[in-house]
Amino acid sequence: MKNLILKIYARFQSKFLSAFLAIMFLTVSSFAQGTGDSVVIINTTPAKGPADEVAHWAVTKIGAGLLDKFPCVDFASTEDIAAILGYDRMKELLGGGEPSPEEWQSLAGAVGARYIIVVSVTIQPNGQTIVSAKLLDAKTASTIADELETAANAEDALDNAESLANKLMQSFSNIFKNKCEPHWTGSITQTRLLQTATTTDKSSATSQGSETKSKNLSATVNIVLQPMTLGFSGRFSSQARVTQNYRYIDEFGWTQTGEFPCREPGRNTYYIKATTDFKRITTENGSGAGVETVFIRFYDDGRYTIYTMTNKPIKTTVKVETSGNDVKNCGTFPFSTARENEDAKNFAYISLEGRVDPKNPDVLTGKKVEGDLETGQNTWEWKLRLVTPNRKKALK
Repeated sequence: MKNLILKIYARFQSKFLSAFLAIMFLTVSSFAQGTGDSVVIINTTPAKGPADEVAHWAVTKIGAGLLDKFPCVDFASTEDIAAILGYDRMKELLGGGEPSPEEWQSLAGAVGARYIIVVSVTIQPNGQTIVSAKLLDAKTASTIADELETAANAEDALDNAESLANKLMQSFSNIFKNKCEPHWTGSITQTRLLQTATTTDKSSATSQGSETKSKNLSATVNIVLQPMTLGFSGRFSSQARVTQNYRYIDEFGWTQTGEFPCREPGRNTYYIKATTDFKRITTENGSGAGVETVFIRFYDDGRYTIYTMTNKPIKTTVKVETSGNDVKNCGTFPFSTARENEDAKNFAYISLEGRVDPKNPDVLTGKKVEGDLETGQNTWEWKLRLVTPNRKKALK
């Protein structure tokens, strides 16, 4: 065991140290950005012991190969996924024993991955070490590659792990062919807020009353550029996942306390003192998700525009509730009604403008605010980055 660790350490100290450090730095951050066809590398070897050391070396070599040959691809290891989901959630998704294709799909879906690499190392009683790796397509639940190599012992298996990683890179060459093109990634958010509240005195010489009105609107649009995951559009356009949420509450009410005429059969009209009130609450909720193309256009004077060509509405549910008390038959009686209907809201159109920073032309950032809370305030924020896969990633 000690000799095995020393051999691995010696290899880390060689030409692979830089790649390993780059993997540790970039895995979680790049995976979270969703800039490529995401790959999950899962080590199913029991923790601790020579087998686990060989498996970790295989995972490291696979990650280094992805980083070197396919820099536009996001990838994460078992530890990264556990950090995102938590070990309990990861175990729950994988179930017990050998995971089924459906369980692998659940795990991949939970972290937004398309491909899964399953690494496993087994040491036989005679010391023979078996290193295996499967490449699965979570979308189709199919096996793309199934590699296995055998060594006389765990130390010799380090070379087998490297050979296994190289074979997987050949499989990925077919998958990612022509996909690692320059593309824009990042996010655009739009928030619309409306907050008003008024109370008006409606008192008169014979009654005391007031009227209240309030409106509260919260609408958000989140646009995440994911050209590698959703389909490549081009250097100046990008496929994006658009998520919309809409919530609107409109309240109106009044109260009145005074004397109201009452006439019973066989009696003269008299007055009763009573309080009447009325309240109407209109609530509208809706959400939706889809895929849109975001276009980025540059001008000679340093300006740029970001816009979408289409604006798909989302369905909303409108609920109107009324309640209150009314004077009837010489007394006060409560009442209430409720009704629902469907509507559609169309507010996610994006048309933004900014200026390119000459010192950092591959990053577009900005913020735009229009209106106020009483009339409706719209806020847009964006931060986009041009990813050039052929450019080597540098440690920072």
